[in-house]
Amino acid sequence: MMKKFIALLVLILMLLIPINVFADSNRIIDNVNKLSETEKNELNVKLNGLSSKYDMDIIVYFSNDTSFGNDVVSEGCEFYDNNGYGYGEDHRGLLLIVNYEEGMFDVITTGPDVRNKYDGYIEDCYDAIQPYLR
Repeated sequence: MMKKFIALLVLILMLLIPINVFADSNRIIDNVNKLSETEKNELNVKLNGLSSKYDMDIIVYFSNDTSFGNDVVSEGCEFYDNNGYGYGEDHRGLLLIVNYEEGMFDVITTGPDVRNKYDGYIEDCYDAIQPYLR
């Protein structure tokens, strides 16, 4: 009887772990400390809602990494892939990378048709962020 109880408990815990990880996902990676904790929390809540609404991962990454030089696209792609971001088997998602050391930013998208569907939104992101990089 005790073995069945333990097996059931383990099964329940295994089912709950992914839910908790997703619910607490941190979509803001601020390696340059540009945002306060309050700002990070508020933005994280908004990004969680957008990720659910559009069925894709949405990540914002503030970097000061200089190992890629001014190639923020390669830096963003490597960061996205190495950290296991993306929804589904096709890893659908969008990463906004801002490299303050290089003074550059870009939006990286993955998954079929993500760029096509959200190209207008991406252009809006460029316009909104550019003034803050100076």
